[in-house]
Amino acid sequence: MRRGTSKARSRADFLFATVLALGLCASAAASGIRIERGETRLEDGVFVLDADVAYEFGPEPSEALDNGVPLVLELEIEVRRAPDWIWTETVAKLRQRYRFKFHSLTQRYLVTNLNSGDRQSFRSRRLALDYIGLVRNVPILDASLIDPAQDHTVRIRAGLDIESLPPPLRLLAYVSTGWRINSEWMSWPL
Repeated sequence: MRRGTSKARSRADFLFATVLALGLCASAAASGIRIERGETRLEDGVFVLDADVAYEFGPEPSEALDNGVPLVLELEIEVRRAPDWIWTETVAKLRQRYRFKFHSLTQRYLVTNLNSGDRQSFRSRRLALDYIGLVRNVPILDASLIDPAQDHTVRIRAGLDIESLPPPLRLLAYVSTGWRINSEWMSWPL
């Protein structure tokens, strides 16, 4: 009888672990950040960036946002010189940062560009995230600072800045995969 009970318990444990894993995979698939498009162009002697980023939050960041916790979304931009031997030199680095929060009294989503101080208000989360994801005319590098005889690449990545969370929530974010929503790097020639 013990052997049968042990087998049944093992099957139940396996079934529970499988359901839990599938639930986590479904949650992870529903959230994330994707760079859908990125390009640079030379405008008046300055390289400028245009990009489209799609943001989807999972349950943990969504709940925190709905409860008044501001989230900081960050777009990392790098210009890199083609590798000489082993390593690639980073010529320029820029971070475009946005604070995103829900104001419960007005039922509006507020977006603050932390680089420029510009503030916008939106009636829905989707409109606010679409605004953050529409990156246009961001100056990244003066053309005089690069050697035209060498190849350069631009790469961008977007993500949620866990370091900007309040300390108790930050600790939870370090151990929960639901908080780690970052895109892959996207690269193209400058």
